[in-house]
Amino acid sequence: MSKEIGQLVSVLISTYDNPRFLEWTVMSYERQTFRNFEVVITDDGSGPETERLIRSLQGRCGFDLRHVRQDDRGFRLARVRNLGLAAARGEYVVFTDQDCLAGAGFLAAHLKKARRRRIVQGGRRHFTKSVTKAILSRPVDWLNRLDLRAYSIRHLDEDILVHAFARRFGALTGSNVAGFKEDFLSVGGFDEKYSGWGGEDLDLGYRLWRDGCEIAHLGDGPGTVFHLFHSARRNFVSPTYLRLYLDIARDVFLPWTSRFNPRRSRGLGGKDADKGSPGSAVS
Repeated sequence: MSKEIGQLVSVLISTYDNPRFLEWTVMSYERQTFRNFEVVITDDGSGPETERLIRSLQGRCGFDLRHVRQDDRGFRLARVRNLGLAAARGEYVVFTDQDCLAGAGFLAAHLKKARRRRIVQGGRRHFTKSVTKAILSRPVDWLNRLDLRAYSIRHLDEDILVHAFARRFGALTGSNVAGFKEDFLSVGGFDEKYSGWGGEDLDLGYRLWRDGCEIAHLGDGPGTVFHLFHSARRNFVSPTYLRLYLDIARDVFLPWTSRFNPRRSRGLGGKDADKGSPGSAVS
């Protein structure tokens, strides 16, 4: 374990209206071998069922569990992640999602790689639709008997795309990435201009890489998350991504025309967070 981690670690789990997935993901942290951590749920406007679940989990978990919520005004993942980052009490933060289970050695594996000015990208394995259905049909305490790796698969096309791009331009996958809080804050956190699915994590990674941070990779080891199957479709050639690819190309080849400025604030919660309004409630 890195000697630089002497205090609390904050795990930030993003969620939106999927309490069943969220329950399994939160409870997967009960068996972590590293114990000095908190979990912060970064909630993009879920309904009351999610709030009831979190209150229930707060009475069942053996770690500090907090809830950061913003109003439901469409897909605003970048903003709610910034709210969670601002609320995090730990000096080291791990970003992940409601559909990503963690194995027992997950946090310990991340912390072995932890260094200041280093961002750690963890791997991701996947459960099929049938395996996900079978897992969720059981009580959540079945996690203690479940070998996550044995039931999961890798998507090699995803690995090749993400890792090849990441090693050159700092692309990150927000479902499993960690670093010192001060390093994320130094580039302004996530760019809150991103709305709708995708792009905000790649943008952040590029700005961190551009600002001189090292991007380290954990590979397919204990620092991997295990992704529950769902029907959402990803589109890496959407207008959002195409604009981002063009912006990165412009920054590389025509830097004097670039929009990127690593020191420019990306919002970090905006006005609601400053005022402590219901749009940024913390519990």
